[in-house]
Amino acid sequence: MRAIFSFFLILAITTLCAQAPQLINYQAVVRNVNGQPVINGAVVALRFIIHDGSETGNVVFTEIQTDTANQFGLVSVKIGAINSLGVVNWSSGVKYLEVELDPTGGNNFTNMGTSQLLSVPYALFSGNSTAGPIGATGLQGTTGATGVAGQPGLSGVTGPTGAAGLTGAMGPTGQQGTPGVTGQQGIIGYTGPTGTTGVTGLDGATGSNGPQGIQGNTGPVGNAGADGNTGATGETGITGLTGNVGPNGLTGNNGAMGITGPTGNDGIDGITGATGADGASGTDGIGATGPTGTGAFSHYIGQLWGGGIVVSVWIDGGGVEHGLIASLTDIADSVPWSNVTTNAIGANAQDWSNGIGNTASIFWQFGQTSSAALLCINYSGGGYNDWYLPAIWELQQCYSAAMIVNNIIGNANGFKFRLSGIAEDFYWSSTEFNSTEAVIRDFGSGTDNPARKYSGYKVRAVRRY
Repeated sequence: MRAIFSFFLILAITTLCAQAPQLINYQAVVRNVNGQPVINGAVVALRFIIHDGSETGNVVFTEIQTDTANQFGLVSVKIGAINSLGVVNWSSGVKYLEVELDPTGGNNFTNMGTSQLLSVPYALFSGNSTAGPIGATGLQGTTGATGVAGQPGLSGVTGPTGAAGLTGAMGPTGQQGTPGVTGQQGIIGYTGPTGTTGVTGLDGATGSNGPQGIQGNTGPVGNAGADGNTGATGETGITGLTGNVGPNGLTGNNGAMGITGPTGNDGIDGITGATGADGASGTDGIGATGPTGTGAFSHYIGQLWGGGIVVSVWIDGGGVEHGLIASLTDIADSVPWSNVTTNAIGANAQDWSNGIGNTASIFWQFGQTSSAALLCINYSGGGYNDWYLPAIWELQQCYSAAMIVNNIIGNANGFKFRLSGIAEDFYWSSTEFNSTEAVIRDFGSGTDNPARKYSGYKVRAVRRY
């Protein structure tokens, strides 16, 4: 499967003790064929090839590195960390960088393109620069005087050697080369599509109701017979219409108390019928207390867990428990939804239940540099780094649990309640309404309304388990 590979290249060369470190910082965002960043923790392999003179020129450097992508598909490596860039003669002409990718971290590489390195860093170029000219040779010292001639037949003594000439002056330093042109910024990748919402769990089947018997006339009181064993309690039937009140019969003798049978499942509540006349008070029975039932959830609303406090729990169709956790305090009191206030992101940021997808789409919008979503992404409460800005449905879950939350962590850190219409009780959701508005939740009245993206409202981060 071919991956979409968007990247930007950063040159960062520093000099230490006149020796260049021969490294080039390289960052890239790796996306799949659907335009989505690869999953957090995916290992990808990169092969870097430098050509001399043209895109197909001689290969003067090659290197393979692997790195792990973060939650946004970003990888960061240093070209030259495996093989030295010192083998490249930067002064011999233009150079071209070819990048190949294997998104699975193996050796099945795909060519992602070749581009010219438009700027050669000074520290790299200086390793191949030509030395300055050699200074002029110093003047020759004067020759020493010839010694006096000796007697014939004997050689005269050789005169002393003349003093050495002075050392020539150091030649001037060569001129610094002209800085290369800075390369253009890489294109920002496309926003990935919103993930599908999980399936809602099925409701358990309701037990059937037994039929209502017809009320007969009151017969004469017979002799008290022996009591039989009490049968199992059946499910509660639908309440029938109240019949006419018959004459009260004579009170019979109390029979022996039977054994209490097990309690049946509660049926659906029927429609309340007309109130009948009060009957005679019966003798109080003595029943055994049934066993305590076991709960279906391992976590509960109001539990301090997962870096925050649990505000909602549910079980999906596969029997797996899920829940929503809110941060233990507001992470902002009055901030805009985004600094981009007039351009719509579209359907990828307008989901009413998928806050994770909305938050990612806000983060990747072109021109976004500050937003309520970015504050949640950078939040790390409890040591967790998967917080996000809640969608409006998730913010409604926070509102439903707000009284429990405030009772546990106190009003100072809990959700803010004021009179309806006061700005202090409005919270941003990640659900976009249109090009200039997003949806807010009024914690004073419990209503949802669109608001201008440049308005300043509160932010509470959430995460799921």
